[in-house]
Parts: sequence; structure tokens; C-alpha cells
Amino acid sequence: MQERSGFKIGLAILLTLLVASSSYVVSMKIISSEEQEQEVIECEGLQILTDEGCVEPEPELPKPEDCTSTEVWRDDICDEMDKPSNLTYGVDILEWRIGENHTLTPSFSGDGPDTWSVYPAFPPFVILNSESGEITALPLQEHESSNHTIIAANEAGMAMTNLTISVINAAPMFHYPNPQWSFISMQYGELPLPIIGGMSIDTWSISPELPEGIILDHNGRIGGKTSVLGVTTHLVNATNTGGSIEVEIEITVVDEAPSLWYGALGNGDLTLTKGIPMAPLMATSVDGAIVNCSSQPSLPSGLILDSDCSIHGTADGLLVASTFVITAENSGGDAQRNLTITIVDQPLSNISYGIGTYTFAKQVDVLDLEPSYDGGAPIIWSIDPSLPFGVVLNTSTGAITGTAYLVYPETIYTVFANNTGGVASTQISLTFVDITPSGISYYETELVVESNHSTVNINITNLGDTVDTWESHPPLPSGLIFASDGTIHGTPNSRVTRTTFTIYANNSGGSFQLQLNMTIHDLNTDWEIITRGVTAVDYGGSWPSLILPFGEWSFPILSDWDQRPIASAAHAEKGRIVGYGHESFVAQSVGDEMTLSLNAMKWACAEGRVIGLWNDFNHFEDELVNAGFTVLTSVSPNQLSGLDCYVGEFWNGWSDAENRDVEEFLTSGHGLILGGHSWYWSYSNSDVAHNYPGNKIAPTTGLFVSSNSGSVQVTIDSTPPHRLLRTLPAVNALEAHFTSGPMIPTSDASVVEKTIARSTAMLTLDFTDFWKPLRSMVNTTGWTEIADDNKYDLDADPIADVRLAIEEGLYLRLPADELIAHPSTVDFPGEVPTNAARVTEFVSINGDYIGLPSGFGYAGARSHGMMGTGLYAAAGETVNVTVPASLVNQNVRIQVGAHSDSLWNKDELDRHPKIHRNWVIDSTNMHVGNTFGGLIYITFPPDSTFGMLNVTIENAVKAPRYIHGVTTAQEWNTTQRLHPAPWAELEGEFFILTVPSADIRNLDTVVELMNWWDTALQMEHNLSGYIPWTRIERAVFDIQISAGWMHSGYPFMAHTVSAPDVTNLSHMSTQGDWGMFHELGHNHQWMSATLPGNTETTCNLFSAYIMTELVGVDLATGHGAMSSSNRETRTEGYFNAGAQISQWSVWTALETHMQIQEEFGWDVYTRAFQHYYNSSLGQPNNDAQEYNSWAARMSNETGMNLVPYFQAWGLPIDAATFALVDHLTIWNDDPLRGWVYDYPSLLRGFSTSNLTSSSATVHWQNYDNGTDVNQTLCWGLVDGGTVKSAWTSCTSQGLADVGLEQENLTSLVTGSTYSWRILGEGPSGDHWTDVQTFTTN
Repeated sequence: MQERSGFKIGLAILLTLLVASSSYVVSMKIISSEEQEQEVIECEGLQILTDEGCVEPEPELPKPEDCTSTEVWRDDICDEMDKPSNLTYGVDILEWRIGENHTLTPSFSGDGPDTWSVYPAFPPFVILNSESGEITALPLQEHESSNHTIIAANEAGMAMTNLTISVINAAPMFHYPNPQWSFISMQYGELPLPIIGGMSIDTWSISPELPEGIILDHNGRIGGKTSVLGVTTHLVNATNTGGSIEVEIEITVVDEAPSLWYGALGNGDLTLTKGIPMAPLMATSVDGAIVNCSSQPSLPSGLILDSDCSIHGTADGLLVASTFVITAENSGGDAQRNLTITIVDQPLSNISYGIGTYTFAKQVDVLDLEPSYDGGAPIIWSIDPSLPFGVVLNTSTGAITGTAYLVYPETIYTVFANNTGGVASTQISLTFVDITPSGISYYETELVVESNHSTVNINITNLGDTVDTWESHPPLPSGLIFASDGTIHGTPNSRVTRTTFTIYANNSGGSFQLQLNMTIHDLNTDWEIITRGVTAVDYGGSWPSLILPFGEWSFPILSDWDQRPIASAAHAEKGRIVGYGHESFVAQSVGDEMTLSLNAMKWACAEGRVIGLWNDFNHFEDELVNAGFTVLTSVSPNQLSGLDCYVGEFWNGWSDAENRDVEEFLTSGHGLILGGHSWYWSYSNSDVAHNYPGNKIAPTTGLFVSSNSGSVQVTIDSTPPHRLLRTLPAVNALEAHFTSGPMIPTSDASVVEKTIARSTAMLTLDFTDFWKPLRSMVNTTGWTEIADDNKYDLDADPIADVRLAIEEGLYLRLPADELIAHPSTVDFPGEVPTNAARVTEFVSINGDYIGLPSGFGYAGARSHGMMGTGLYAAAGETVNVTVPASLVNQNVRIQVGAHSDSLWNKDELDRHPKIHRNWVIDSTNMHVGNTFGGLIYITFPPDSTFGMLNVTIENAVKAPRYIHGVTTAQEWNTTQRLHPAPWAELEGEFFILTVPSADIRNLDTVVELMNWWDTALQMEHNLSGYIPWTRIERAVFDIQISAGWMHSGYPFMAHTVSAPDVTNLSHMSTQGDWGMFHELGHNHQWMSATLPGNTETTCNLFSAYIMTELVGVDLATGHGAMSSSNRETRTEGYFNAGAQISQWSVWTALETHMQIQEEFGWDVYTRAFQHYYNSSLGQPNNDAQEYNSWAARMSNETGMNLVPYFQAWGLPIDAATFALVDHLTIWNDDPLRGWVYDYPSLLRGFSTSNLTSSSATVHWQNYDNGTDVNQTLCWGLVDGGTVKSAWTSCTSQGLADVGLEQENLTSLVTGSTYSWRILGEGPSGDHWTDVQTFTTN
């Protein structure tokens, strides 16, 4: 807008000057005092005449009043008015209630509207402010829904928005003046009328119902009479069309006051006998009913005063004559009566010590037998015969207490109780026996073992007496027995679901019991159940993740050709789970795949048949119903109650709470069936162990969803999978192999290696059941040493290989402060000198990194960008890195080590397979390191825009570092190249070299060298046509790389032996390095522009370009394969063999491209490549499209139709492509013609002219004259086809030339139709055109 405003100011000034210069001549008439002669003064150019003479005019600045109706005054200029847009009132649908005030304020973009309008008009209660657009409303009646369009306009245009308005009634309001009201039984009463607000009330209702006899009328009045006593609470509901309201009321119904009369006593007193039930004394009232009754003081113990004042019961104490005031009450009042009561004693009877016969264990059981009796209170107790030693009778209470010290046979004792009423007695039988077993416990009460594999020895503790026999109910599982001391031992040989066993320890004194839970898994049987009836599965094109069975009771179900588990199952405490490596495997509807799906669900559900389906599996409902399940669809993890099992996905959006629900569901005895892959998730996410949804519950399920994939085709063997395909058995076997034994048999070694290696690549150190024994093993065996002179043979010994993988899993995961300096560091990447200083540096890092489009498929286009620090981490040492908070949890990393190639695909190792380490920045203070040491980088994901950042790095070593435009030659020569780290970086504007420090210690021409490399890289970028190139390329030199002598990528990798030449300016500027340019060429290859078979071809265009245009040598010097003789031999051999496209690759295909380059130059390739970067043009997506797209684009860029040329090379170019470029001239002098390929002539433009009754002129165009093609024109009344002798007339046209041709035909028959063709005869064979016709007059 500022640019537009500036333009307007300039335009205004220019117009002013033009007006002054072209429209007016300023003149002035001067009359002298003497002659009064007239003199005219004319100013030149743009000047104007003033009192001071002719001067330059002041430019006139614009003013507000200069603005037109379509402009606004803004920033001191008239700016073009913007029309309003994005008009909104925040809501689209409005539902209001009667009596509510509403105000809506508009929001819009652009300049302010001048007018506001609405169509159709609002109802009367809605007002639109025509100046501000504000809407106000106060509805006073109901209004059905109506739609309105609000229009906001200014001179530049308008904006509209729609509103839907409706008005509903307001809910009623009322209350009762006194919501608590009392009625007297059977007397009429009435609540005051309710007070009602402004809204009408259509209906009244009440809940619960009023006491019988009281009603609610149509006015809300409550009244009537009732005999139903009590307090009730009710909700009165008033309703209209706007809603309803409830008001609570409380109604109390009371009776009239009572009277009190004991008819049986009259005015007399009450005398009772202690312990003898009294005859009930009934009370009556001649007035109101007695509801409640009380006594002051309370009646004697044992007597009961009923609520109606009746008295009954049995007195249990003596009492002299005492007076009690009895009060009868109801809701209406009370009445009183004085009552005198006397209680006398009774004789004793019915003495009892309970069951009367007891057996006690000596020295253990404590006797505490209390007697019960009837009658009066005993005064003294006695017993005969005397009790055993240790047991006594309390003569005051009759209690028998104590502990017998010896065994006594059964003895009958007589116990006497005395009081003033007499003597009573009873008998009791006592026996004292041995001590019952006690104090027995098992060290384990929850046992989970494996059938036929686990050796069981459940030890027992017995702190009690000797046990004679042991029993179990139910009986112990087959294979387990009791030892004499109760220990349970043996090897179980049958499958037992979780069962509670009650164990009995018996001796002559009795039995002691305890409980033990046992689960005996038979995983082979589980596998057989799940795979029953399944011989093979094929899941089509769905790539599954591996489901690693790392839990104690996990096992693979489906293992592919490489024994990779694509489906596994597990027992998790009381529950069962089946996990598939792809969600599409879970619920298959046909074939063996469906059988497996149903088997897995039945197994996971155990005996249950109520199954819930996550919404993605609702399609499987019918199959499950047919299989006998009750199915609930679209079930979420928070809806698991009532289910026996649940079918869901590993890749889900469950919350932590939902994950806990799922875990609790599983471990409490239910089933889970989950499916999902993590390999695709891992492309755009990190930390699959903790962040992938399905692995958040892995510690509970025992199944881990790996980001590595397997095959979709599995043949089911008749025998269960190898036991060592389970992770923990393989770990245990490996640990025993290196420690206690036995050794792993050779036949099992590869199984152990594959099983454990798959887990070391995935499981993080917090999976302690996996890592703890392995770490202990490595601490015992030590670290594997590998060096150039101590090479390691991969695949020679699977056990050694898996040990190597375990070591790698540890040193790539251990915290920095637990790392050690790996012994192999001495050999590579090299040690830091012992006297090297550890420094703290403040480093400035560029956090802006774009990366490359993914179409540069060989370039590692979307890799993190490596930003160097010039610092080195010594092997095994902790380096502290402090970063800005803006980098935390942004997928920014600290990389320690430049050598990022993994060598696990090699047969022989010169160094460890992985020696660099990445640390994801999850804190502002990072502690990082590498067991091998390495250069320190901050790496950023593509499209990062963090700007310049300051980073502090502590305890690091300085590395040699040259930075183009920053480091001077003097700084390099005197300081930088002498820094002690073993690796150095030379950073140009477009290229960075990571090389051994030893190779640059004497490098004096670093500035010139990197200028040369920057030129080379800029030339490659220019040739590719992708400008600007959006990252700095890197080359890292390594003692061994993953593929070839060098390979592309980010960084691209090369061997250290190449580093001296690459850092030698003289060598590079005179001899170059075809291989370096070749790999950089790979990084510039756009995938859809790289023709089939040309991966190793078009990258050589970049080599040829740099060698010839920068190094200045011919192709033969650049590479021996490009000598003239080799080129000729290769081309002739290819065409002699029939120019088969399957053989068109590398150097042969390069010849195709170089012949074009040598004719048309390098720019045609640049322009052709650039077409592919425009996504709007589309990208070829198969081989045929790639060939045809390339042919069309190269033809257009050269201005020549190259289709015949490409077809000669065997490229399958179709007619449609030829038609796209047939407006171009054929390249008919290409190098193939007359050498290795003979072209036919190509004719077009057939026509006839000058028709008479006996003659005609036929015309054609030789589009391509072919190779030495003689042409013959044949014609006749009959089409002779492709047989020359079958034609009536033929005439030779000689050698074909490009251009228009014609032939006059005479002596023709009047009114006849003639056919004609042209025959081309040459080295390529005979070629006839299609038949043409004409008819004479």
C-alpha cells in the first residue's frame, strides 16, 4: 500500500509540472514611467514569474479534499479504498426469549462501510443502526424463524452475512408467600394464592401427589382437608411455551391432642418380678391418637415404653417403689400420668456356657467362657472337679479363663451359681489337645509360570507346630507336588488359567489353611488356538509394523519369511491381548484371514462373548454376531464397562486417562485386540517408544509396535513358533551363553540374533526387563573392538552380531554421564590429545534452515540441517549445552559425531556400524556426549525459522574450522588449523567439507580452495536450474561408508583416502574428481526427471559439466569411460544388440544425453529440469510417463523434434507425445544417422489440387527425410497396397529431402476415384504411407 501511495504522490507532482510546462506561458506587462512601453517577460521551462522573477514552482502536495469517492485519506495520501469483507456478527443463528435485550456488533475487514441495510427487513423489535451496523433487539412476543441478509457497503464494494432470528416465550416466574403450611387433620385449610410474574402460565402440576384430600387447582391454589398426618415436600411446576419453573412447598398435617389412661391399673401402682416378662400394660386415648410417648425418668432397664404409651418387657434389675411421669404426645399436644413401679428379685435358672462342649489347643488357645443364666443375679460361683493347671473359674462372674499347659482328656465339670433365691447348676465338657498348625506362609502367593518350561519351587515358612499332611483344593496342577515341609515344586505340564488354590496344613490339633493363586501358561497351546484352521494369510498391500513380543508372557502369532513378528499376543496379568502390525489385519471378512481374526477375538475374550468395537471396525459386526458374540459398535475406551473384550487401534488418539482405562480393563481379566503400524507415524514424529500411542501402554501389554516393517504374506507352520522368537527367553538364553551357560546351539543362534536385534533397535532403556540383563552381560564381557587392522565380519557369528547390536543400543541410549570412551575410538574417529584443553564457548547458530523439496530424492532432501559449532566432544565425556527455550521440544537436536552412515548392511566392518548420536533438545540445559566422541552440531528440521541463536557449550574441545567470509587466511594459518580435535570442517558459502584434521594441518590455500569448491557447487546448482539452492551441501569423509566409493545424501559420504586430493587446490583445479561431482550430481537429481535406469546416468551430466567447464579438461581426461573410442564402441554395441531399453543405463544412456548436449549446449538441460520443479505442471508418475515427458520437454527446449532420436535409442515414446511436438523441425542430422541407426522417412500433409477430368496434382511433406531413402509415388484406380507391382502406375521421386513435394498426374480417367501412396526405400527397409484418394472431374 505504501508503494501504491508513493506512486500517487509522484503522479500528482508530475501532473502539476506537466500542467505548468505545457498549458501556460506566464507573461507580465510592464509600463515605464517615461515611455509607458509594454514589455513582455516570458519564463523558461517550468518556471513561473514572481516578484523576484522567474522561479521553479513548488510541487503541490495532495490534500484530503483531493480524494475521490473511491479513495480514503490514509498516511497523508489518498489511498484506494478497500471494500468491506469477512463481515460477521459472531453468530449465524439467534434464538431469543421474550423480554431479553440483545446487542450485536459487527466485525469486518477492509475499510468501513458507508451504509448498512438488511433484506428482508427485520421484524419491528429488531433495529439495524444504518451508520454503525449495530443490531439491537427487545422482543415482546414470540416470532417464528426468519432469515435476513445484512449488507455493508462503501464505494469500493460490499460484504454480506446472513442471520436467522427466532423468539420463543420466556419461562414463567412465581412463588408462594408462605411455602410452609400446616393443616389440622380433617379440617379444611388453604395456602395463599401464588404470586405470579409477568409471564402467563398455561398449566400447573405438582410432584409428588398431595396428601389425599388436598388439591392443586388451575390457579395454583392449594387447599382441602386430609387425615394423612406428616410432613411432605412437593415441587409445584408452572409451564408455558417458554419453559417451566418449579417451586418447593412443605405441607404439615397434625392431629388433635391426646389423653392417657391405663385401664388395667386404674389409679393403682405396678409391681413386677425381675426377669419375668410382665403382662403388657395397654394405654388408651379418648381424644387424639398417641403418636409418641416418653418417661421421666426412663423406665427401669428391661421395660419397654411403646410409642402409644403401652408398657411391656422384662425387668432386669431390682427396684424399690419409684414414680415415673409418663407423657403421651402427638402433633397436636400431650397428656401425662404418674406411675409407681416396684421390681422384686427371682431365683436363678438355665445356667449355660454356650454349646457346653469345647476343645482347645494347649499353650495356644485362650479360654474365655462367660456363662449365661436366667433368674436373679448370682452372688458366688464354684466348680467341680478342679480345672486343669492354667485354667481358672472367676467366683464372682462365673467366667472360665486361661490357657492349659498340658493335654487333658475330655472332662465333665459341674458349675454352681448361688444367690438369695437358691442354688442352680450346669455342666460343661472341656478337652485340651495339641497345637493346631499356624504361622504358615508361602514366599509367593501369585505364581505365573510356563507349562513344560518353568521349574517351580515355592518355598514355605512354618512358624507353628509340626504339620502331618498337606492338601490342596482344587488339587495342584499336574507336574507339581508337595514336599514334606509344604514346599510346592516340580515342572507343570498342563495349561491352567488363573486359579485360587486353598492349601491345608493338618495335624492332630486341626488344620491351617492359606491361599495361593497360580497361572500356568501354555503359549504353544495359545498359538494353536489362535491359528487353528489357518494355513496361510496374505494381507495384500498393507505394510505392517513388527509387533515385538517383549513381555514375559508375549509370543508371536504370525512370523514372516524372515521370522519377523507381524502379529503377536500376550497374557497381561489376568487379561489377554492380540496385536496386529496393521489395523487392516484386525477384522478381515474372508478366507483364512477371517478365521484368524475370529480365532484371535475368541482367544482374547476367553469365555466372554460381549465385545466392543472401535468405530473403524464396525464393519465386522455381522461376522461376530454369526460367531456367537454380542456386539457393541463405536465403543470408546471410556465405555468399556460390561464388555468382555474390546477391538481398537494402536494408532489412536486416546488420552492418558483412556489409556489407563484400557490397561485396567486388560489386567483385570478382559481381552484386547489392537492393530496399527508405527513406521509411517515415525516419518513425522520422534521417540516411537514413548510418543507412539500404542506404545504408551506397551509396559502393560508386553507388545511393542516397531517402526520397522515386515511382510504381509505368512505361511502358518504346523508347529508353534520357535520359543526364542520371544524376546525375554532369547535374552535369558543370551545372558546364560556369556555367563552361566548353557551355550546357545548353532542352530538357534540366528533366531536369538534376530529376536534381540529387533528389540535393541526399538526398546529404550526404561524397558528394564529387556535391558538390565543385557547391560549386565556387556559389563561382564566388555566392549567389542573394531579397527581397520582388526576388521569385524558381519553375519559370520550371529551371537557376536547381536552382542554388537546390544552394545550399540546401549551407547546410543545411555545418559551422557554413564558413557565411557569406547576402546575403538583410538582407531576411528580418533582420540583427542591428552593435553587438549576443555573449553566453554558461546556459539552463534543460524536457526533458519529450509532444506530441499522432497523431489530431490537422492539428496536426503528433508534431513535435519547440520549447523556446525567448531567444537568437539571427547569420547565418553559429558558436554553441557545451554540453548534458548525456543528450541525445546521443537524436534531440534544436538548431534555428536559427523559420521552418520550405518554400516549394518556391510559384510566386513572397519569401524562400528553407528558412531554418531543425536540428542533431541527437551530442555534448555542438555547433557550430551558420544562414546566415540565427535564434532558437535545443532541440527534443525526443514523449514525451521528460529533465526540467529546463542548457544553455550561447556567441556568441549576446539576443532579446526574455516568459515567463508569470516575466517581470514591469517587466522586459519596461525590458529584455526592447529586446534586439537581430530576432525575439521571447511565451510564455504555453498559447500562444507568434514575431513581428518591431519589432512589440513598444512593447508595454506584454504580461502582459494573453498572459493573453488563454491564455484563448483554454484555451477551444479545452476545446471540443475533449482535456484536459489536452499541448503549448503556437506561432504563427510569416513574410513568406511554404507555404499560404494562415495554416495549421495546429506551429508554425502566419501572415503578418507579421498580427502587429501579433495583438499588440494592444485589437484582439484587441474584434475578434478569425477566421483565427487557425480555424488553431488545425485543430490541434484529430481526424481521424476531421472528416467528409468538413469539414476547413475544423469548425475554424470554434472560431472561432465564441471570437468569440462570448470576443471577445463576433455571428457576422456575426466573419466576413461568417456574416451572417444569407448563412446563409439559402447554406442555401436548397444545398437548392434537391437537398442533394448532394458540395457539403456549408466554410460550408454549418458551417450544419449551427451549427444544432445554437444549439439544444443548445457542450457537445454537446465531449462528442461526447471519444468519439473513447477508443481502446477504435474509430475510423471510411472516409467512410460517419465520417458514421454522427458522427450516432449527436451524437444521443446532444443526447438527440435527429438522423438525419432529417442525412439532410435529404444525409448518407448508414444504417438501422443509425437503429436505434442510435431510442430517442431525434426533433428535430422543427429549423430546416429548414417552411423548406427537408419531412420525411415516421415511424411505428412497429403492433399490434392488442380483436379480436372484427366489430371491432378498430389502434394505431400517430407517431415523427416530419413536415412538415404528413395521415394516412389504409385497411383491407380485400385489400391495396390504395399506391393509395388500391384499398382498401375509408379514414378520415382529420388532421394527424399525435407520439405514440400508435389507431382502432376495426367492421362487420368474422367469421373474416377484414384488411390495413391508413397513408398520409401532405404537401409531401414520399405515403408508405405497410408492410402490417399481423389476423384477426377
